[in-house]
Amino acid sequence: MLRTSGAVAAVGLLVGAAAAPAPVAAQEFPTSAVYDQPLFPDVNPSFRLRVAYLDPPNPFLANEHAQCIVFKNVIERGTQGDVFVECFPSGALGNEVAMIEQAEIGAIQAFIVAEGAVPSFFPEVQVLALPYAFRDHAHAYHVLDGPFGQELKAAILEASDFRVLALAENGGFRNFTSNRPLRSADDIQGQSFRTMNHPGHMAIVNALGGSATPIPWPELYTSLETGVIDGQENPVPVINFGRLYEVQDYLILDGHVYSLDFMFMPEDFFQSLPEAYQELVLKAGQQSAVVARGINRILEWEALARFERDGSFREIIVPTAEEKVVFAERTQAPFLEWYHSAVDPDQVWSTKLMEAIEAADAHFRGDRGF
Repeated sequence: MLRTSGAVAAVGLLVGAAAAPAPVAAQEFPTSAVYDQPLFPDVNPSFRLRVAYLDPPNPFLANEHAQCIVFKNVIERGTQGDVFVECFPSGALGNEVAMIEQAEIGAIQAFIVAEGAVPSFFPEVQVLALPYAFRDHAHAYHVLDGPFGQELKAAILEASDFRVLALAENGGFRNFTSNRPLRSADDIQGQSFRTMNHPGHMAIVNALGGSATPIPWPELYTSLETGVIDGQENPVPVINFGRLYEVQDYLILDGHVYSLDFMFMPEDFFQSLPEAYQELVLKAGQQSAVVARGINRILEWEALARFERDGSFREIIVPTAEEKVVFAERTQAPFLEWYHSAVDPDQVWSTKLMEAIEAADAHFRGDRGF
């Protein structure tokens, strides 16, 4: 059984034509070309740039790998091979904590992590988990690519000596799934949901009356299958990638948090590069973020179309604007209360974010409706 609103129907119209032919099997795509080999093998490079991340080496299914491929090509071609960029996918150099530690000692020169890893060295970043802050992707891009995003990058650099090369995307907006019905904010009450080990995400679940349980990603599928938890929250591409629809019956596209990936470079390595190479690195990071966002939109639309076509969930619910207001009213104040008491007592970053959101509202000539 599939319950849809006009919004889901609109998604179907957008992607239905593309989804009509049988989709090309993922294994028919090449994993990627020369992501670990130099593009100019006859050149002896002056710099080696190792990039670590968790995604598998398939740029058609994994946005972090697509990011690294673009980053590599822009830099190696721009320097004619004088900088060799080597991509290390699939956690080859360790988990996110290990990546941060290796970057601190200069063992790797760049890394891509989800937002859940960033509070360990810049806790204020958790303001970006303010629930229902962004009404759509363009709204989020306007805030993150504008003055607020630049100020955030500068603050992270000052606090950590990690330069943000890209504010990319970890799948887009996060949504709830469960083995128990999810049709409104009331249905979160009494259910247990896996979150990342991110206090902000946990605060959202708890504010809705649920029980937030941080569980590592590799353990999530089994935890859902065995009933250790009722549900979880993730963006649509991540739900699809993890095949969570096999062990979940209900999906509500509430979009409570816009989920980010950060690409970082240790500042000492950045400063060791010639000025022209520094500019190229910044350009490559920016281009990689655009690619990651685009890959995620394709993955999201394809997954939604397939979920509907295959009946992957018993129900897929798209809340109305009025229903999303209820979600926001129940979560924003408790989230900010937690954030101000635990992270930002002077309300510096929450004020900056709200001002940026208001500017984005004005830019798009819209109110805070969804």
